[in-house]
Amino acid sequence: MEHESTIHAAVNFVKSLISPETHLCWMDENNASGSVRSNALATMVLVHEHEISLAEQIFRVFNRYYHNTHNRFDGFPHEWNARTGLPERSSIVWDEDTAILFLALNYYQQKRGHLTPYTAMANEMISALIKKAAGCDLLPADVIASLYAALSHCPDRPGITTYLQRLRDCFFSHDRICSADFSQALNHFIRGVKVFGITSGCKYIRHFMKHIPQGGDILGTRGVSNFIDDDFIDIALTVETMSIANMLRVPDAELTTVMTRDIGKWWLPGRQSHTAGLPARIDRTTTELVPALEPTCHWLFYRWNFNYLAPCRKVSDA
Repeated sequence: MEHESTIHAAVNFVKSLISPETHLCWMDENNASGSVRSNALATMVLVHEHEISLAEQIFRVFNRYYHNTHNRFDGFPHEWNARTGLPERSSIVWDEDTAILFLALNYYQQKRGHLTPYTAMANEMISALIKKAAGCDLLPADVIASLYAALSHCPDRPGITTYLQRLRDCFFSHDRICSADFSQALNHFIRGVKVFGITSGCKYIRHFMKHIPQGGDILGTRGVSNFIDDDFIDIALTVETMSIANMLRVPDAELTTVMTRDIGKWWLPGRQSHTAGLPARIDRTTTELVPALEPTCHWLFYRWNFNYLAPCRKVSDA
């Protein structure tokens, strides 16, 4: 598919996953259980494309939940059902979700000039993120980076410089369980580049490359996953890696040209006309694929040079 027509089909696909009844996004066309993170990424796509009213409908779902917590808010349950518009019963709070949704709200504010009527929710989200920052030595490095990205947009918050320094120390420490290890988790490197502008882990990208044979296709599919021992290709992470590799001008054709070509093999038509998306993962047992929300959002960010961890700042500005 040509890039412009693909972008149009991908944006339409994201919009097609929004439930007209609950205004939450399906994870894919077969799965109504989505996450706060996936809905937040969708709102960034919508705001970028000036579909403000659709983004606001999603924000209102979480704003309603916040107001129903009656001053007991400490974050959002991770999984939500797009059929019911409610959190899944067994779902627990994921700290990164609050950070990514706050970044989406911040992007919305930059485009709209205000946060009304989400100001109270946003302020409580900041308070929840600060509490997590205080104990960041117990968090994974990728979550720490997301908290830093969110709180870096709160320069007027009392004590924010101290919390940001603590998060930075946790991410770059070498003697704690929370510290980033670019050689062991690709997502740590991705966050290091997009949030902190650190490119020293570039040499490790190849360690996470995967090759999945596909039927009669001799070349198969090349991509990456988060851990060296994974036996599948994570499409969203592959697209993020393509973005980073292009930005850093990595002198390795397999990290740019080959992955770009192989991703192109996996565009899938959506059920609605003029929609298309990418699947979440490719593995050796893959038989039936469906286009999914998050990898499609990430491909759009890649094409737009859009840094979802720093909205309104290009990936190439990291």
